[in-house]
Amino acid sequence: MSRRLSGSGRTPATSASRTTFLTPLLLVALLLVACEPPADRAATQGDGSVVISAELEAPAAIGPAPLVVRLTDPEGNGVEGATVRVEGDMTHAGMQPVITTADAVGNGLYRAEAMHFTMAGDWVITIVVTADGKRSSGVLLVNVPGR
Repeated sequence: MSRRLSGSGRTPATSASRTTFLTPLLLVALLLVACEPPADRAATQGDGSVVISAELEAPAAIGPAPLVVRLTDPEGNGVEGATVRVEGDMTHAGMQPVITTADAVGNGLYRAEAMHFTMAGDWVITIVVTADGKRSSGVLLVNVPGR
């Protein structure tokens, strides 16, 4: 005859088996939430004479990924006549980087039409700008989901 715990309505074996089952399940759920990749974000480096911002024209996906780069001075005016080099690389070793340039569109906007993602995963897009003899760089972190 099984013995009931007072007030719980459960037998000791049932209660223990549910705890044994739920504890690992909750730990796995916690790990999955903690391992979520960061949202796309950018960072820049240089003397501050050029502010670099970049964004993909469409959500990140395997294939073509045109990138728009905006260059401004500290007052927010568009920077013209710059050379803009774009390099996309994965965060793990073994992948060939995607290297292209961004062409001037006007008003401080530059477009890297040939940018593309060759596979799903975490990518680091490095933008190197040379303007008025000064070099600045920016980094955009992108997560490309699988198909």
